[in-house]
Amino acid sequence: MFSNKDLLYLLLGLCLLPLSGYAQLDSLENALIAMPRDSVKVELLFDLAKKMRAKGNFNKSKEFQSRACKLSTEVDYAKGNVLCLNDQGVRERTQGNYFLAEEKHKAALKIARASGDQYQVSVTLNLLGTVYRRLDNIENALECHLEALEIDKLRRNQKGIAVSLNSIGNIYLTRGDYNKALETFEECIKIETRLNNKLGVAINLNNIGYIYNVRGDYLTALNYYEKSLAANQEIGSKKGLAICFNDIGQIKQKLGAGEEALKYFAKALDINKGLGYKQYAVENYINIGDVHFEKKRYELALDKYLIGLNIAREISTLAQVSQCLNNISKVHEKTGNLPEALNSYKESIRYQDSLSNRESEKTTSQLLARYEMKNKELQIQELESLKEIQAAKIERRRVTIIALIISIVLALALLAVLYKNYRRKKSTNSLLLEQKNEIEKQKQKIENKNKALESKNQDLIDLNLEKNNVLGIIAHDLRSPMNHIIGLTSIMSYRKETLNADQLQSLEMISDTSARMREMINRILDINTMDAKEITLELEEVNVSGLLQKAIKEFLDPANNKNIQLNTDIAQNLTAELDKNYTLQIFENLIANALKFSPKNKNIFIRLMKNGNCIRVEIEDQGPGIKESEQHRLFEKFQILSAKPTGGEKSTGLGLYIVKTFVEAMGGKVWCESEAGKGANFIVEFPT
Repeated sequence: MFSNKDLLYLLLGLCLLPLSGYAQLDSLENALIAMPRDSVKVELLFDLAKKMRAKGNFNKSKEFQSRACKLSTEVDYAKGNVLCLNDQGVRERTQGNYFLAEEKHKAALKIARASGDQYQVSVTLNLLGTVYRRLDNIENALECHLEALEIDKLRRNQKGIAVSLNSIGNIYLTRGDYNKALETFEECIKIETRLNNKLGVAINLNNIGYIYNVRGDYLTALNYYEKSLAANQEIGSKKGLAICFNDIGQIKQKLGAGEEALKYFAKALDINKGLGYKQYAVENYINIGDVHFEKKRYELALDKYLIGLNIAREISTLAQVSQCLNNISKVHEKTGNLPEALNSYKESIRYQDSLSNRESEKTTSQLLARYEMKNKELQIQELESLKEIQAAKIERRRVTIIALIISIVLALALLAVLYKNYRRKKSTNSLLLEQKNEIEKQKQKIENKNKALESKNQDLIDLNLEKNNVLGIIAHDLRSPMNHIIGLTSIMSYRKETLNADQLQSLEMISDTSARMREMINRILDINTMDAKEITLELEEVNVSGLLQKAIKEFLDPANNKNIQLNTDIAQNLTAELDKNYTLQIFENLIANALKFSPKNKNIFIRLMKNGNCIRVEIEDQGPGIKESEQHRLFEKFQILSAKPTGGEKSTGLGLYIVKTFVEAMGGKVWCESEAGKGANFIVEFPT
């Protein structure tokens, strides 16, 4: 019979062998059977699962993992239970079940904290933080990664510090805080270099290249992408090489070197095809098609888009299917094949709708799964409570029996003792009765609280279903038909020569009306997007001076209608890193607001200036002003204040709410300086 120590060395020796032959696997199984069922065996099973996965034997790896988890539960091995729950959480996350992944990692974290295993606490916090990032819960994600970072610093675990810093850098990247992201990734590179982890160096070099790419500094981005490429070539990481080739190709395309871009896209495509990464291959085909489209080689572009479309349909990536169809529609439009352009465009819209439905159904399924899991936890807690109550009853019965036996013995010995014991028994019974009544009251309270919780959960489900129904109506009954109308009018505009004057006028009216309707629908969806905290910024260096002047021009006619003078004092060539569309909407909302509440024959003053490290915009009117008692509600949603529009205009109470949301999303601030009867001055500041 082997000892634990002998078997440990035997199994580790076997793990170092190729493990490809059946005889070696049989020897391994025999050795495992001979081992005691304890934590040592659990550790070895986990190690074997990892080694099998590294060698590509995924079925055997999954079998060892399952056996390790089962044995870990049986022997109540804390570290093994943490590893199993984290593995289950990672699997749920890769399948998009983020709420279930969150529950698994939370359970693992609870066990790790209770066992005092700080290494497992750090690992689990980073995994949980990754799930929160997928759920767009940035604050919780940052909290998890920062706690993991502190633990690893105390333990001087450089590898763990690098993992946490990389995650924190990605959070800064998500927030658009590129300076902090850049500092964090550079610190990661220093640590990974000291650890000689070339893969970590390559990943962080690529992250820095991405930052310079989104900033528009393409040459610097190219420099970092090429460094990442060299690092991946040195370690032989095919996946890393494919990513770098694709990124460099995109930079070359942006720099106008389309033919060079094609070579890099082709290299990325060859690697992804060899690795079987079909989704990445579709992206490569789309990029290659885009280069041919730019070069007006429409037949080649169409060929690449069609190949990408077939693969995307095969793997059911609906977003890529929609993108390919949209690109194919553009090719047909350029080549004059308008019927095919229309058909492809319609099919693209249909896939977009299907994608929206799938995401909605997936979110609903995840919420229901989370609710069911919470419900099961409540049921388990209730069962545990009932077990405790039952144990208390048994203990009381035991005490009662002992008391009776003692009473009988004492009664035979002495009547006086019997009398005293009788009084004691009576007192004890009274106390037990009171305790029983108290237990019944507590049980009733628990049942009432459970019923109230179930009622609130049902209310939440009903409210969620109602919200989904409203959004479904907007998305399917309004937006899709409106997009179809706009698409049709756009195609008909290419055949103007076949239409008479009345028809052209009607076509123009249809186009304008449908565009306005789509804008109204988008405004409603903007509000829902802001409520869900899903604003996506496209930051770029914006000429704020020119953008403000463009917004002013849009309101010259409305101002003339009320004989209002727009007085401007605009500093020239002031720029900031902003989202151009959101910034224009901010200016338009504030100018429209000033016109709406200004009486006829008044002035509006529009000023743009540099204020320290900020760009400052002021839009001041001579309207009725805002009461001090109402100013705290000024930027809230659906707020109609006492001041009324002066020209019969309508107010939804959403304009200033949208302004505040967009300004703060881009790192700025907005406020109002006003006194009742003295007009209002709205001030916006953006950092430069």
